Formats: sequence, C-alpha cells, structure tokens
Amino acid sequence: MSREISKQILSIAMVAGISLGSIISVNANPQLDTTCSNNTSVDEHQIPKIDFIPGVTEINMLAGEHPSTDADLITFVRAIDLQDGDISNKIKVETNLDYKIPGKYYVHYSVTDKDGNSGFFNIMAKVSEPESYGTDNDWGNHWSREYIQQAMDKGWVCKSDEFRPDDRITRAEVIKILNRVYGYNTKGDIPFNDVYPNDWFYDEVRIALNNNVISSDTKFRPYDFVTREEFATMISNIETNKKGDSNHDKYINYKDYNQSSPWARNSIEYVIEKGYMGKGGQVFNPTNSIIRGEVVTALSRVK
Repeated sequence: MSREISKQILSIAMVAGISLGSIISVNANPQLDTTCSNNTSVDEHQIPKIDFIPGVTEINMLAGEHPSTDADLITFVRAIDLQDGDISNKIKVETNLDYKIPGKYYVHYSVTDKDGNSGFFNIMAKVSEPESYGTDNDWGNHWSREYIQQAMDKGWVCKSDEFRPDDRITRAEVIKILNRVYGYNTKGDIPFNDVYPNDWFYDEVRIALNNNVISSDTKFRPYDFVTREEFATMISNIETNKKGDSNHDKYINYKDYNQSSPWARNSIEYVIEKGYMGKGGQVFNPTNSIIRGEVVTALSRVK
C-alpha cells in the first residue's frame, strides 16, 4: 500500500464498529513505518511489529458477538517490541468501516513504543449481510440443535447459520454466555495481568468476577479452552456461592471419579445432582474440553 493511501487511512475518523446481522472477514497486509516520530531513520529491528496473534491468519467475525466498539477490532492482533515486550495495549485503530453497508473497508492499526518508534498494520475488511439462519447451517442436524435454537432465541448466543457445535470454547467466550444466562451486568475491578481494556471480553470478565462466575487470581487465561470440570465449577460457584455439594454419593459411582481434580468434585457432584451435566455409562470426562453444543445443552437445563 502506498504512503499516500496510508496517510488517507490515518485521516479516517474512527467509527464504532459492528452490529448484529453483518459478517466481517478480514485479509491482512502488514507494513512497518520505518521512521521515528522525529523523522530520523531507525534500524528496522527497533520498530514495534503488529501482527495477528498466534494461530490466527485471518479474521472472520460474526457481528453482534462482540461489543460494538473499535476495541473489538484489536482482539486478534498484538504488538511486540524488542525492548518493551508486549505493547498490545498501546495499539490504536482507525477505520472507515460502516457496518450497515456491505462493501470493503480499510482498518489501520498503529503503535508507538516508548522511544517513539512506530509500526503499523493494514487490513481490508469486507462487510456482507448473511442469509437468515435456518436449516442450511452447521447445527441443524446436530444432536444439540434444540438447545442451540433455544440459546439463540433467548439471546445467549448470536442467531446465525454458524454455531460450530463441536468446537471447543474459550474461557472468554463461556463467561460471556454465562453472564447472559444469569442476567449479570454489574462490574467489578480486574486483578488479572492478561486482560486489557481494549480486549472485547474486558467488561465480560469484570462482570463475571463480580458475580462469582470466576475467581480472582493474577491471570485469567482468556484463550484457554474450558474443561468439563471447570465449566461445572463455574455453574456451581454461581448457584451455591462456591460451596458445591460435598456429599459425593452420585459422583463417587462414576468410573472416572479419580480422574477429576479434587477441587472440582463438589461442583461436579452438584451439577450431576441437578441434572445439568453427566454422560451415559457413568462417566463425566472431567478433564476433556467441553464443546459448544454441550455448553448450551447444560445451560438449557439450568434456565
């Protein structure tokens, strides 16, 4: 992309980003600004690099799944500086994106390190209107389709043809759903050193922490996948104020009782007693990652 176009992008006013009913897919074209703010040349190694987070090569965002802010567009990128380390929280975004009108739009990311060296990353965003969800989807024939439909109708998850019912779910994603299921919206302070104000899940973490969905620690690990015993613990923490059920008369009979973490057993007993979770054949699979279809199925029994 030419320097002229880059300047045009920099002059574009920020537009608060995304709304239910549009899909944004993004292709990347990373570039670096090779001058300091004082216009003197610098070694390219001194320039902070902005790129996608590991494991991401393009962005396919379903509008409405995240807050309608420019911070939403920073979720999938990071900035690394050789001297300052991770400076992702300093990334700024400018875009001419209009989520209401299908078309192609520029998104421009920039970051400046403490020495005044700047780097930038440009992408093209395509906005298109999806077809209404219905039988032509990835969940219409899934065993959990009834519960997926309920979750969509109740607003726990977005209405879409794509739900990915067999995919694992991250900690950030699951607390957002739990906040909606239980109607939580009051926010608390965040003690975590891996959650930043420009993360799309920042307020969701504040809400979850303030309502006993998660516990306070130094790290939240937003991108870790949730295990079945962790999900059981989240539900139990909410409904029993972190007490669970210490009488393991049900779970003790499961074949994989000893495979569970001791800290999770009261919670697993609770969700089995309530009929929220439990697999046939007297197994719970406590350390397996829970999949999205299982999450909405369990929560349909909660509410």
